[in-house]
Amino acid sequence: MADTAKTSAVAAPAAVAGNPSPSTEVVVVNDKKFSLTELGFTGNDWLTIKNTLFPDASDAARVEYLRLCHARKLDPMKKPFHIVPFSKREKGADGKWESKKTEIIIPGIGELRTTASRTGQYAGCDSAEFGPEKTEKFVQTFTDNGKQKTIEHSVTYPEWCQIVVYRLIDGQRVPFQGPKVWWKEAYGATQGGVPNEMWRDRPYGQLEKCAEAGALRRAFPEELGSEPTVDEMYGRDARPSHAVEVEDPAAARAAEIAAISEDFPALGYPTSAISATDLSSK
Repeated sequence: MADTAKTSAVAAPAAVAGNPSPSTEVVVVNDKKFSLTELGFTGNDWLTIKNTLFPDASDAARVEYLRLCHARKLDPMKKPFHIVPFSKREKGADGKWESKKTEIIIPGIGELRTTASRTGQYAGCDSAEFGPEKTEKFVQTFTDNGKQKTIEHSVTYPEWCQIVVYRLIDGQRVPFQGPKVWWKEAYGATQGGVPNEMWRDRPYGQLEKCAEAGALRRAFPEELGSEPTVDEMYGRDARPSHAVEVEDPAAARAAEIAAISEDFPALGYPTSAISATDLSSK
């Protein structure tokens, strides 16, 4: 995703346009200055974030990523959160629906593990338990050079996954059984309901991370709340209030990360007009 926000970098004492230098102390986005030094980061950190970790993200989203890492006291180089591009459908002045690019910052499974570990009460987990295997064929239809084409994907997946996480309470190792997460309810889909590449290639691994996230939230609700991970958000919806508008970085707040009800089917996602167009947990 190309940067649409007006961005530049300022190195003390002079302003520097384009790619920031290692001496950069301030990043300017839409004429608003953000101090890297106050957040505890350097120009080298910014270059790594921009050129290596999130080369396709906007500067607005990168700044919010650093602010969130600073607030949670997390190392941004370990990529605890993911900057995800979304397409938001809105009605234009002519009454027609149009897509508007936006971004959302979502935690990875590593952020949940780290937060649980920091309590000093995390006491490990059991091996994941998987349901029986099932093989299903999914048909994907798309247009290529004006011609309609069809691809058939055969996917073998476990029907469900469940994990038990342990927490030390008054010196006792107490088990917390996570929710039984069903593959058909959790997998990330492309247009047409076909599992995306990640879920086709790693049906066990992706589902296990979703099940672990659910178990960690049950064991540490006061620490993790109900925020979903990037793996759980594959092909899912997100509330507009948690999106970083590319045109207006000030609209996003570092403290805002999905307060999503777990009462919604399986993983707890709200209904919304925002849908994910591409997600990567790599």
